Amino acid sequence: MSENIQNNSELRKLVNDPIHGHIELHPLCVKIIDTPQFQRLRHIKQTDAVYFVYPGATHNRFEHSIGVCHLAENFVRSLQTRQPELGITDVDVNCVMIAGLLHDIGHGPMSHLFERFLAKVLPKRKWTHEEASVRMFNHLLDEKGFRKIFEDHGLSKRDIQFIEEQIRGDVAEYKGRDRDKQFLYEIVNNRRNGIDVDKWDYFARDCYMLGIPKTFDHIRCMRMSRVIEVDGVKQICFRDKEVDHIYDMFLQRAKLHSQAYQHKTVYIIGEMLIEALEKANAIIKISGKHMTETIDDMAAFTQLTDNVIHQITYSEEASLKASREILEKIMFRKMYKFVTEKHPNHPTYKYLRGNENILAKKITKDVAGITKDDIVIQVFNDPVHGHIKIHPLCVKIIDTPQFQRLRNIKQLDSVYFVYPGAAHNRFEHSIGVCHLAERFVRELQNRQPELEITEVDVRCVMIAGLCHDLGHGPFSHLFERFMTRMVPERQWKHEEASVKMLRHLIERNNLQDDFQEYGIEHIDLQFIEEQISGKIEDPPGRGRKKQFLYEIVNNQLHGIDVDRLDYFPRDCLMLGIGNTFDRSRFIQMTRVIEIGGVNRICFRDKEADHIYDMFYQLAKLVRRAYQHKTTYIIGDMIIEAPAKANDYIILGRDTHMTESVDDMEAFTELTDEVIQRIMYSADRQLDASRQILTNIMCRRLHKFVAETHPHYPAYKYIQGNEQILAGELARGQTFPVDDIVVQIVKLDLGSGENNPLENVLFFTKNEPETATRGKAIFQAERNLELIIRVFSKRRNDAQFNQNLKALFETRLGNDELVRRLLPPVAAEE
Repeated sequence: MSENIQNNSELRKLVNDPIHGHIELHPLCVKIIDTPQFQRLRHIKQTDAVYFVYPGATHNRFEHSIGVCHLAENFVRSLQTRQPELGITDVDVNCVMIAGLLHDIGHGPMSHLFERFLAKVLPKRKWTHEEASVRMFNHLLDEKGFRKIFEDHGLSKRDIQFIEEQIRGDVAEYKGRDRDKQFLYEIVNNRRNGIDVDKWDYFARDCYMLGIPKTFDHIRCMRMSRVIEVDGVKQICFRDKEVDHIYDMFLQRAKLHSQAYQHKTVYIIGEMLIEALEKANAIIKISGKHMTETIDDMAAFTQLTDNVIHQITYSEEASLKASREILEKIMFRKMYKFVTEKHPNHPTYKYLRGNENILAKKITKDVAGITKDDIVIQVFNDPVHGHIKIHPLCVKIIDTPQFQRLRNIKQLDSVYFVYPGAAHNRFEHSIGVCHLAERFVRELQNRQPELEITEVDVRCVMIAGLCHDLGHGPFSHLFERFMTRMVPERQWKHEEASVKMLRHLIERNNLQDDFQEYGIEHIDLQFIEEQISGKIEDPPGRGRKKQFLYEIVNNQLHGIDVDRLDYFPRDCLMLGIGNTFDRSRFIQMTRVIEIGGVNRICFRDKEADHIYDMFYQLAKLVRRAYQHKTTYIIGDMIIEAPAKANDYIILGRDTHMTESVDDMEAFTELTDEVIQRIMYSADRQLDASRQILTNIMCRRLHKFVAETHPHYPAYKYIQGNEQILAGELARGQTFPVDDIVVQIVKLDLGSGENNPLENVLFFTKNEPETATRGKAIFQAERNLELIIRVFSKRRNDAQFNQNLKALFETRLGNDELVRRLLPPVAAEE
């Protein structure tokens, strides 16, 4: 959630969505969103097992539900404005909007896979997520006091019934609205023809995240609609010229099913996940109940998310061995083998549907030596780079638990709590960097054969790109801040852990022979590690003639590398922020030139503006997302929770989180799921940590009080000294320093006060073998800013916060006051 805006005399929240842009949320919807029951949707994948085939499919039911809520309001407002004779009231609008928001709140782990799991385990129950959504809605009303809140917003018992009927969809008789408003039931869950805002959002969102082209325009379809009475019932109708367009929508749906939802690998992974859950059901307990029992207890069901897969994978219980082995097969890509397929006449579908076991029995009669349990009937596509080809050795690395854990580590840590679309993770980013690393080095290999770039060189650069982030901890860079707080003398960095994890991965999965098969010896492994760490050993893995290879993955000279070339467009895409930088053109405009006996990567001079724009765009990302004040304070609260839990969370056999960085077996277990582990633990020793996480879920954040913009050079002296500044504010006061949080933000173009192109080398068309430093051909504008912010943990203490603001303005509110805290040398400057 970002800023507040005024609309229709009510204070609304504004969120930025990659599909719909800026979305205004009604205050009542915000109250619903800020509950544990709704926040659990952050941990339920939208497209279940599709994610194991399309790495970009990281999106979840949380962002989808907000998108449906937005479209539902837009649709009904459009009808209200264009056809006032329909008598659509603001209460009608609110009911449709809330139904859109809550329509998926009852989904279980891995979305529709949970329904398949229950159909197998409880075939007589006929459970649906719509049923659970209605029950979860009633749980919210009763447990969280929403009946009174709804009354305060003018919603009656009949309105609540109307919301339930829209969610359920399949209702024999609608009672929430009279016959003349039956058309309102067609907006969220249209059982008449299937054209509704739920589909409009998931078509657009799934195509966007999977990298599949979308041709259907839901905004146009919405505008081409009106309500007409048909056979005595008012129904939503569309302009005749929209018939081809609507047909395209259904065709798009069929393509999504063919390419993604019913992809044979997706299906078989789904079957294996269901089988793992089935075998674990009698063992796994959530609030004392088995998974199949939680569907009748919404308090327990609130705790049941995709995290259950992680719980099984890293459990050491012997009784979970069978389930664990199935999940390990998925990680190692040892799926059940696809044998063949048949395309029977379509009308037979209505007789075959749901009878997979009958067909399996028929086959086992005809094939000797196998049983029904032995069979199941049934290119990387990236949203940023399109179709990616991955080298066989890289695939072996990817198909290990050590690499697969990156699926559970958010790329942008706490940014996700401000931008709902930022659900992407280190897994897809690492594959993207691997892809760009190969493209970059191949481009140089093809255009400059004199560089003698070998196939082993290419593989080493590629593997370094793939493994450069293996060592990230929970919530990416937040874990580095956690380690700095807990073990400051250690100065731990994720690059150090990435090198350790790569060694552990190779040894644990017996990949030594595979590396040697592709010509990668000990010196080559050293070269890979040097690229990841940014530290070149003596002697180095590659000599001076090939020093340029170190600039591709982790460029310590000026920061232009394929890591940045991937995360920059990927973050923009997922956050819904515009991006004009063309990485393909950039790679093509490079060449290697010898400078002082060392080969270096240089760029065409006419790319200077283009590169400067990239740095400027990154500065905007820092301001709008990475260092957004709400992002920071949520991050600080996330760090505080595991800091208080460190002594009580055990990984592996007997390892705490701070100790796991020296034990890669335990560190493999440590992902974002630790937050869920704390949140839903019954251990009373975790009460303090659990309360902090509950405050985040319920949006009870530390309160932003004030900020100041001191002169920029002060940054190099106060960086990392947030506690000193906090101590200055608390000096002589009665409140403890722990009641406040200070943030120091640097906003520049990546090189402090210096020209960001100062260390970038360029060549001209006429002199392709001569390099010139960027500062000689491009004079960058000064674009520097320093911000100091203060937050209060006593969010509801208005007097305290007012006094803190006055203290801040007095003690830190200008350059002179900040300089007084700096070392004497700084003050002289």
